[in-house]
Amino acid sequence: GRKQRISALKAVRANDGFEAKELAGTERKKALADFASRRDWFRGRNVDRLSREEAGILAARIIRRVREHLSISDQKAAGLEQQFAEIIARRLTGQLPDRAAAEAELLKTARKELSEANVTLLQQALKDYRPALDTR
Repeated sequence: GRKQRISALKAVRANDGFEAKELAGTERKKALADFASRRDWFRGRNVDRLSREEAGILAARIIRRVREHLSISDQKAAGLEQQFAEIIARRLTGQLPDRAAAEAELLKTARKELSEANVTLLQQALKDYRPALDTR
């Protein structure tokens, strides 16, 4: 029911940093009709492709942020970016259950590539960072 939708919307806002509002009245009816028509909507493969593209963008933003705080070679940065993009894509396509699981995978990957001191700096650099909101 409505309470469950509101709760789910609040959880998505809190966990993923998305802004959204529940549609009502004519807006809601129009959106439901548009959705039901399946016109102008992406199919599953297209959504996954777009998710992989978005993952690449988010990974690049993360690495740019990391490089503001850490001195790492271009080669290491490129390798991390590719690995981070794969992890983020898994999150965006539902293969990882939540943000915490994705962050754990990112940290695990970073630990394989960086010293523990640099991993600590990375964690500080990314604390409260939301790459989806960073449009620099």
